[in-house]
Amino acid sequence: MRILLAVDFDIEARLLEGILVSGHEVVDRVTGGDSLIESVTRNRPDIVLAQGGPETLTARSLAACDAAGSRIFVLMADEVERKNALALGVVDRLDAQLEWPELESLLNASNPARHERERDSGHDDSSAGTGRLSTGQPHLGAHSTDITASRVTSHPEPNNGTEPILSRRERKLQERNESKRKEGKRRKSTGKEKTGIGAWRKKSSDRDIEQADANVPQTGGAQPMGTASATADRATGSATHGEPPATSRKGEVIAVWGPYGAPGRTSLAIALAASFANRQARVVLIDADPYGGAVAQLLGITDESPGLAAACRLAGAGALNSLEFERIASQVKTLSNSFLVLGGIVNPERWPELSRSRMRGVLEQATLQADIVIVDVGFNLERDEELVSDVAAPRRNAATHTVLEYSDTVIALAEATPLGIQRYLRARLHLLESVGAKCHIEAVANKVRGSVSGVDAGAQIRQVLRRFGGIEQVTLLPNDPKACDRAIGGALSIVDASPRSQLSRQIGALADRISARPEHTDSQSLVGLSRVEHHQPYSAL
Repeated sequence: MRILLAVDFDIEARLLEGILVSGHEVVDRVTGGDSLIESVTRNRPDIVLAQGGPETLTARSLAACDAAGSRIFVLMADEVERKNALALGVVDRLDAQLEWPELESLLNASNPARHERERDSGHDDSSAGTGRLSTGQPHLGAHSTDITASRVTSHPEPNNGTEPILSRRERKLQERNESKRKEGKRRKSTGKEKTGIGAWRKKSSDRDIEQADANVPQTGGAQPMGTASATADRATGSATHGEPPATSRKGEVIAVWGPYGAPGRTSLAIALAASFANRQARVVLIDADPYGGAVAQLLGITDESPGLAAACRLAGAGALNSLEFERIASQVKTLSNSFLVLGGIVNPERWPELSRSRMRGVLEQATLQADIVIVDVGFNLERDEELVSDVAAPRRNAATHTVLEYSDTVIALAEATPLGIQRYLRARLHLLESVGAKCHIEAVANKVRGSVSGVDAGAQIRQVLRRFGGIEQVTLLPNDPKACDRAIGGALSIVDASPRSQLSRQIGALADRISARPEHTDSQSLVGLSRVEHHQPYSAL
C-alpha cells in the first residue's frame, strides 16, 4: 500500500519502522491540514493516516482525500480529537495508541475489495457491528463506527450450532464480569446509603457492572464476539501489545506535580495517599519521577528493587495482572488502614524503562486495583522530541506526560516564596498543554509563612496568583517543619505523624474536596477556575 502519514511526531516515530518493514511505501509525511491537502492531491496515496486534531482533520482535508480516491483513517489520541472526528462524521476512527501490526490488520479488515469478496461468499457480517465498512462508504456520513484492535475479530464458528468458542482471555473476562455483577447485587441488597468516599466507590462499582454487561460476549448467536463496544469511544484507551485488555476504568488518577525546586511534591503525595486510605478508600501510590524517586525512602521501604520498573516490565510483556501487581507493590500501614506503593527508580539512569506504553499499562492496571491512584511525577514538562534527532529513541519525560494526560485531577504545587511562585506560573503554561481535555487542575501553595511573604501571606499569594495566573481558587498549606521532621524520622506520612497539626487538617480538607468534586464536569476543564488571561508580564513579580 502507498501510505501518507499526517500524524504527530511521536506516533509517526512509533509506526514508521513497522510500515517500512511490512513492505509498504510511505509517499509523504506532513503536518497540518493545508500540507495534507497538497500532498494527497499530488501523490494520491491508497491510505491516509491522519491525526484527529482540528489543525489536521478538517472538512477540506476530508474532501481532498475523497477527490483523490484515498481512504483516510483518523488516529485519535485524546477526547478533543475524538470529538472533532465525530463532528466531521468520520467513519474510520482508530486509537492512536495502536501499534502498526494491529493497525495493519484493521486496515486489511476494512479493505473494500476484501469486504466485497466476503459479501459475495455469503460471510458478510458488517451489520453485526464488527467495525468493517461497506464499499463506497463516504468519509462524511451520518453514522460512525469506532474501530479497535481488541474488538475487531471475525465471527467465530459456532460450537454444535449453539455457542461461540471463547478464548482464554474472553473466558477470564466473562468470569470477572460475573463476579462484579454478584458483588454489585450483594451491595445493593444491603440497602445502605453511603456518603463521601464510600458513596463514590459504590457508584464506581455500579458503573463498572453496567459497563461489564456491555462487554460480555453473548451466546446463542444474538451478538458476535467481534461487536465493537463502548470501549472504542475512549480515545485514550489502551489497545496496544503489552497493555491490559480494554476494560472499564474504576479508580480516579490524581497526579501531584510541581516546578523545579523543592515545593514538596513527594511529601504531599504521601500525605494525600494516607488521607484517602484513612477515609477507607483503596489507594495506590506510584512514584513516577524519572529523575529519581524518593517515596520508598521516605516511607522506610527497604526493598531495593523499584516496584514501578518491575511493573513496567510486566506491562511491556503483557503479564501485569492483579496478582502480579500486588506481589511487586509494597504495603504501607496508616492510622486506620493501609495503601499500596510502587517505588520509583532510585538511579536516574534507569529512566528508559518508564516508556509511554508501559506507563499506560501500569496506570490501567492500577485503576482496576484501587479507588484512588496518586502519582508523584517529575517536574520537567519538556518535550524530548524537540531535543533529539533519533526518532526511535526513548523519551526522558514520557512517563510524566503519560500520567498527566491520563489523570483526572492534577495537583499543581507551588512553593509559597517569590521565586517559587514565579517558577510555578511559568511552568503552569506548559502544564496546561500537557493535561487531558477534562482534567481538573487544583492549585496548591505549600510552605506558607509570614517571614517570607510578609503580613497576611495567604492574601498576598492569592492576589499574585489571581493577577498573573488567573487562578481564582488556591489551597494554602502552612509551613510546619516540626510535623515534617516527625514524619521523616518515623518514616510516616505527615497526617499519620502529626494528625492534629494545622498542616494535616489542610491536607485532609484538600482530600475531601477532591473526593467530593463531581466527576467529569464540563464546567471545570483543564484551566480549572481560571478566568483571567495571562496579560501581565512575569517580570513584574
